[in-house]
Amino acid sequence: MDVGMSVMARNTLGQLTHILSGFAFDSEYFRDAGDLPLVRIRDVVPGTSKTFYDGPFDDRYIVNDGDVLIGMDGEFNRAYWKGGKALLNQRVCKITSASDTLMDTYLYWFLPDALKEIERVTPFVTVKHLSVKQIQNIIIPLPPVSEQRRIAQILAKADALRTKRRAAIAQLETLTQSIFLDMFGDPAANPKKWEVCTVESYVESFQGGRSFEGEADATSKTQSRVLRVSAVTSMQFIASESKPVPDTYVNRPGFPGGSIT
Repeated sequence: MDVGMSVMARNTLGQLTHILSGFAFDSEYFRDAGDLPLVRIRDVVPGTSKTFYDGPFDDRYIVNDGDVLIGMDGEFNRAYWKGGKALLNQRVCKITSASDTLMDTYLYWFLPDALKEIERVTPFVTVKHLSVKQIQNIIIPLPPVSEQRRIAQILAKADALRTKRRAAIAQLETLTQSIFLDMFGDPAANPKKWEVCTVESYVESFQGGRSFEGEADATSKTQSRVLRVSAVTSMQFIASESKPVPDTYVNRPGFPGGSIT
């Protein structure tokens, strides 16, 4: 943010927002189909629900597309609701700005980090629980409305780009599978054309890694290094994710040492 924290207003969400907790609707009226979806914790992130309600309710628990919802158990997620008119079930809350000085879009982008910090410090035995009071006590930096609008627009554009990137990656994965099927055929559709065998039929040997107590780079004299799992699990090789083996290590047959450059 361009506005300095020293001159930026800081208030609690309890002062600036209205928070509506969901109602404990009777499961006797839960249905697999109907006209009125029921928003449960598992429905917050996808923004839609496959559970419906067919019983009495108070209109104040109705939510609509674009409402900002927070899941209050497990991971404290926030998301826009996009499943049409629905009912807000218990352990889900709706949060809206109650002040002209706070934009709902700015609030939406501010919430994840604040909720993640509460999640980080919340003790739990089985499932973490979030309270309305904890949300109300969150302190939010409050730049001018024009700056809030600018911040929200930038973050929305960044999120759109991230969404497009995920979609492009998914399409590439589908393309790779299509190329394979085009070149070799579909094993499921033509099982008789495919030889079924075990991997060991074509692999000469398997060699597992060893557990090493690594040395600090500054004190190590050896050139031999051992790869951490993190060096190869990000879809690319990361040379820095390695550690020197102890200076006393002697290479064994089958475990050649080497340098990473």
